[in-house]
Amino acid sequence: MVANWAYLRSLQYFGDKPARRETGYSLLPKYLEVIAKQDPQFIQAYRFIAPVSSIYAGRPQETIHWLERALEEMSPEAPLAYVVWVHKAHDELLFLGDAQAASKSYKMAAEWASKNPDTERNANSLRRTAEFIEENPTSPIPKIGSWGMVLRHTPDQEVQEIAIENIQELGGDVIVDEQGRVQIEFPEED
Repeated sequence: MVANWAYLRSLQYFGDKPARRETGYSLLPKYLEVIAKQDPQFIQAYRFIAPVSSIYAGRPQETIHWLERALEEMSPEAPLAYVVWVHKAHDELLFLGDAQAASKSYKMAAEWASKNPDTERNANSLRRTAEFIEENPTSPIPKIGSWGMVLRHTPDQEVQEIAIENIQELGGDVIVDEQGRVQIEFPEED
């Protein structure tokens, strides 16, 4: 119940745009801390709060710390638990520039995704991502893919704009069709 309250408060806190322009987003990691301590299995909360904590509060190290803490308590068999590893990998790749750590997190995400028949296809994709990062640690392609996932999964318009801007800066392009589906065009590698 405490974790649910913290999650709802984080949504309310984040959504108060006028107040955030005045005071900033520094409390987002604190909400993440409460959730990770009180209900480490609260996977849906991490899907929202992990990216905004890193992007808006500018504290990816804290985000990673609390995701790691939650992962210690989480069951690999829990539906969508692998997504927490993916968010950790995104932060390691996008904000810390640590391709080696990101590759390890993608491998763990793949291992956890493979435990559920519904996410086996995702497991294969995550394995390929980990391998690509190991072979091409400076390539912008995985970063564009990570920003693309942030773009597709966040409901917040400002976070979407940040993702689009980063994709374009890395040489990619974003196309949205009439149905609102997002397609990412990647630059050609040399």
